[in-house]
Amino acid sequence: MMKHRRFLDPSLARIAAEAYRLPVPADYFAGRRRPPVDVPDNILLFRRGSASELKDGTLQPHFHHRWVLIAALRGRGTVRVDGESHALGPGTMLLVPPLRLHRYEGVSRGMVCWLFITFELPAQDARSAKPTLGRLTRESRAFLAEALRAWNSGDASASVSARLAAQVALLLLALRRSGGTDPESRRPSATHDMLARINAWLASHMDSPARLATMARALGVSESHLRALFRDRHGISLGRYARETRCRLAALQLQRGDTSITEVAAACGFGSVYSFSRTFKRVLGITPGAMARQQPHRPAQAPLPPPASTRSASPEGTPGPRRNSR
Repeated sequence: MMKHRRFLDPSLARIAAEAYRLPVPADYFAGRRRPPVDVPDNILLFRRGSASELKDGTLQPHFHHRWVLIAALRGRGTVRVDGESHALGPGTMLLVPPLRLHRYEGVSRGMVCWLFITFELPAQDARSAKPTLGRLTRESRAFLAEALRAWNSGDASASVSARLAAQVALLLLALRRSGGTDPESRRPSATHDMLARINAWLASHMDSPARLATMARALGVSESHLRALFRDRHGISLGRYARETRCRLAALQLQRGDTSITEVAAACGFGSVYSFSRTFKRVLGITPGAMARQQPHRPAQAPLPPPASTRSASPEGTPGPRRNSR
């Protein structure tokens, strides 16, 4: 290694030592490609320290439009995602995509430490993603520790926020490499099959109002039986699930930032922008316009005309009261 007296700073000398090892590129236009992983945005970290904080044993599931990464650091339990069971214990983590009904069962009594990282991935198609269960490897533990340090620093500067996003992206990449599905969740279930058929019907009829009678006929069951079966297995009404699915899919479209509010309303089966805005706010607690303004790039949105004297009804009637997503 060449020594230069002008490198008085030892840290610069160490960097220079590595720079001297660089070979001459064979091709100045061919470098290393980034891995196939999107960078998370709007990241939030929090923890749950007991079964009661996780609402263990309640029938009311969680259901929202954000990605959820759960890292179990202490305590055990089961996360049911769309009716399928995923066992979590110390050193495991689970990625739950948006629009998945999930709740927690059999969580250890006493002290628990489950770390939650929720975020948005606007470029991802959440409807085709599946839950991923994996181990906290030595590599992923290092990424997780760095993400926690960045968050706990309280520094919201661009550099620290970028470092946080990079660590979460690396954590997702590590999960993808180590991820597998536990044998219990591999088993097909009638609950999962029915929900998959309902989701497929909703996806193919997204641009028209959700008529549960039509859905039931397509699934080969009576409407009353389908409603009762869904509430019994998932803890919420089918009408509410269909309504909230449309709103949360609309939220995902708004996050991408390439579609106007009017186009999103039509694509999600709302008769007017006003019925869409009213339902969206009741479900998510924020107007479509406010969510759109949070995104960095939006197409121009024309001013809305004054509302008609007769208000149009939202699909499947008036939605229920807004509830917390977690």
